[in-house]
Amino acid sequence: MKKLISVILAAMLALAVLAGCSSERPESREDVDVTSFKTIGRIWESGKLGEIYSSATYEDRHVFAFEMDGKLYRVTAPISKETFDAVMAIDYMDEDWQEKEDRLIYPLAIEKWEDLSERIPSQDELGTLIGKTGEDLVNDGWTITGYDLSENRFWMEKGAFRYIVMFDGDAGNFEGFDVEEDMGRLTVKSVEFNGLGQGATDPEEAMG
Repeated sequence: MKKLISVILAAMLALAVLAGCSSERPESREDVDVTSFKTIGRIWESGKLGEIYSSATYEDRHVFAFEMDGKLYRVTAPISKETFDAVMAIDYMDEDWQEKEDRLIYPLAIEKWEDLSERIPSQDELGTLIGKTGEDLVNDGWTITGYDLSENRFWMEKGAFRYIVMFDGDAGNFEGFDVEEDMGRLTVKSVEFNGLGQGATDPEEAMG
């Protein structure tokens, strides 16, 4: 299965990794009936879409994770081979590439709706990770997406979400830092939810 495009909160992720900023846990406000959106285009055109979103197009489906009215959702829409091939043929150097892609993606009919906010671990659940090692996290399926060694701050992901993990211990320095070995021996000090991760549009995660 070939992944065509994945837009993972480009601006927000850059700020988080480079500047150490964090995304606040979404606060539930007025509930939105996401099942009322029958196509991908209706979500974009609703005027309710937040600034947090992530999308990916695969050979057989389009996955779209997004924030709306303070909650996180994910929808999945099947895609035909003809439409997928047409998306693949887009030249992303063209000035009108976005319009071309929208014409192909917007009509896709949504077949699955998910409320990702229901899956966000509570702070108490995240607290059970305190005292574990970086190696423990990696063995449990966590991945590293960035780090700031000056504060032992790591951006890590598991499943659909990204987290900020603070460690105790000496991480060393950038020049001699070995991610797998050096981070593995550090001890978790705190874990904070930090928004959608790349796994939010992973096809296996979305179909799980």
